[in-house]
Amino acid sequence: MEPRNFRLHEAILSVSAGLLALIFMITGIGPASAQPTPLPTPSPNGNSPSPGPNGQKTPREGGSPVAEAMKEAMRREMPRGGAEMGQRSARVLEEKGNAAISLPAAGSMAKGGILPLVLAAALDPNHWRPSFGVQGQDVSSHQGNVDWASQWNQGSRFAYVKASEGNYYLNENFSQQYNGSRNVGMLRGSYHFAIPNWSSGADQARYFIANGGAWAADGATLPPVLDFEFNPYEGRTIGGFYFGDTCYDMSPSQLASWVRDFGNTVRSLIGRYPVIYTNTAWWNHCTGDAPGFGEYPLWVARYPSSPTNDAGPLPSSWSRYSMWQYSSTGPFAGDSNIWNGSYADLGAFARNGVPSAAFQAISGLR
Repeated sequence: MEPRNFRLHEAILSVSAGLLALIFMITGIGPASAQPTPLPTPSPNGNSPSPGPNGQKTPREGGSPVAEAMKEAMRREMPRGGAEMGQRSARVLEEKGNAAISLPAAGSMAKGGILPLVLAAALDPNHWRPSFGVQGQDVSSHQGNVDWASQWNQGSRFAYVKASEGNYYLNENFSQQYNGSRNVGMLRGSYHFAIPNWSSGADQARYFIANGGAWAADGATLPPVLDFEFNPYEGRTIGGFYFGDTCYDMSPSQLASWVRDFGNTVRSLIGRYPVIYTNTAWWNHCTGDAPGFGEYPLWVARYPSSPTNDAGPLPSSWSRYSMWQYSSTGPFAGDSNIWNGSYADLGAFARNGVPSAAFQAISGLR
């Protein structure tokens, strides 16, 4: 373009811009009001939502209209009950060598990230059990109203119940499951399913503790659990929000920081750190085997294909585990677990006591 024509072009643009500004001033209509405000989406670099400058909240935190619209969209489109521990997924099955995370083939995921063939597996009350420790289970609304007397008669002595997910979902069966398990004599606690790219760790911790995650040293209430695992909505967009890959499109350092944010908030609210539930392969892959979590009790998920007392390798933050989720198909409703110690140790755990020497010795063998 020649210089003279270029100057003429600039002049035309300047006049046009001035006319537009005058129209906006007279009518009160501007570009920002021409379209409704879109629902927010995560940044392309996968940064974790966190409080911004001066402490303001993210678009998915607090009680703003946008935040409530996001939550309602998620509640409307998520599978009934949302994600559950392990998601009854082949991704938690025994890993070979544990060198890399085992992911399902593309296209094999049902809505919500749950594998239908695994979900369809019948509950087997005769499923093998580890030959040590105390038997227990975890449930969510997927199990509905549980026959707790039957579970007790089969040998279950503790239960964890899903309380919440993100900051948008509460288990509609929580009261029956949480109180019903206690009424037959079980120790019980609650867990929160983390969606770390949805809102900050502190935000989700507060939501959890306010909605079933509280703890008391009464000897009957187990410490709250952070369920931190595979993204159940991997690759999906719900309500304008893209949930990202299996690691929530977050870096290892971002995920580790999110867990610390959650854990520190829980501790400030109830006086103790939560238990971390995870799968070793996923934790190592997505957090880079983040160090510094030894103060958090560990609940490890691994489903061996044959009877064993070996829970497999643990993330390097831990030399022992407190609980092991060994099956999603029996013997108990929901997922089946073992407490790595005696019943007396489990009671001490509920009271925030120090594990006994016997518990430490048993744990050292796993």
